Amino acid sequence: MTASTTHLARRAAESAAMAALMAGSRLLFGRLKVGEVLRLSSRAATALRWTSLLSRNADTVERGRALAYRWSALIPGCSCLHRASTTQVWLGAFRIDARVILGVRRRGEQLEGHAWLEVYANHDATLLFIEDEGYPTELPLS
Repeated sequence: MTASTTHLARRAAESAAMAALMAGSRLLFGRLKVGEVLRLSSRAATALRWTSLLSRNADTVERGRALAYRWSALIPGCSCLHRASTTQVWLGAFRIDARVILGVRRRGEQLEGHAWLEVYANHDATLLFIEDEGYPTELPLS
């Protein structure tokens, strides 16, 4: 295999993995309580961080974000919660630590919920999916 063929094969495998994780997440959230699925996602990500042989690149977090948006748009019923929990597990395979954050706000008489991901890579914290659905892009990381 040439280097470009290997690169394309790796990208195809990454995309297929995200698709499978997103579909699995969609099914789990339909059958289990949110807290149970988030615990499973966190445990899976931790196990992958400890056992995976995959190495990250400078653009791994951005690739995960892009793949999550792509597959959540293609799989009916996916939301910010699916994107965040799925990407947490996917990044775990690259030994990148991430935490799903749940937020609630009042808009008029209704409560709105949102989920995003706090990613710890390269000694920095990055927020993924925070800007979805009209949520602000800058929130404190405390």
